[in-house]
Parts: sequence; C-alpha cells; structure tokens
Amino acid sequence: MDLNNFEKYSLSVGLISITISKTGITFSKTAITRLNKPRYIEILINYDDKEIAILPTDKKTEGAAPFFNPDKKNITARLNYKDLLVTLSSMMEWDLTDGSFKVIGKYDADNNALIFDLKTAVTS
Repeated sequence: MDLNNFEKYSLSVGLISITISKTGITFSKTAITRLNKPRYIEILINYDDKEIAILPTDKKTEGAAPFFNPDKKNITARLNYKDLLVTLSSMMEWDLTDGSFKVIGKYDADNNALIFDLKTAVTS
C-alpha cells in the first residue's frame, strides 16, 4: 500500500479548546499540539461571524504573538493581552469579571489554523 498521501497525526487527550477569562486566554494541549507547537501565532478576528482564527507564524510577522515555549516542560500556551480580552468581551457582550468562557474549536487543515466560533462558548 502506498502511504504517500498520508500525514502523521499527533495524538492528544482532549479537544481543541480555549478558555477566555479576565486574566487571559488559555489554550488546551490539543490546540497547541494540532498547530505543531509554534513559537509564534497570529490572531485573526471575524467580527461579523464572531469567530477567531489562530495561525502559526514566525517572529518576523507583524503582530506575531509569542505562543509556545519549547524550553518549558509542560505543553502550555496563554495569551494575556488586555486589549484582546476587552475586544472579545465587548464583541460578545461578556462580563469576564466573575466568570470564564470555554470554546471548542476545530482544526482547518487547508489553512493550518484553529477556528473558534465564539457564539458556541459556554460558561466554565
């Protein structure tokens, strides 16, 4: 059997998800793994459909945000940008002072991106 059209699939427990709280956005291990643990990401916002896309990038890209640190033992990533939190909470009319919101995402293989539909968020 010819395996040339197959790609390696990285296994991870859990779902692709983010948790948005007043202190930042935390990414699940599966989300980080699905993007192949990039050091930097860029964030795209679809204001009309209330979605965000996370794409791996490099340090040279304008607006690139540090994401995964390969020097750390644990697979973790967190964004602590207050302006981003204010933008998302305003767009969604969320009050982040007393709660947080979890959003399950999906991996878009064609664009190597994670897509999160913020309208599907649940309080956590």
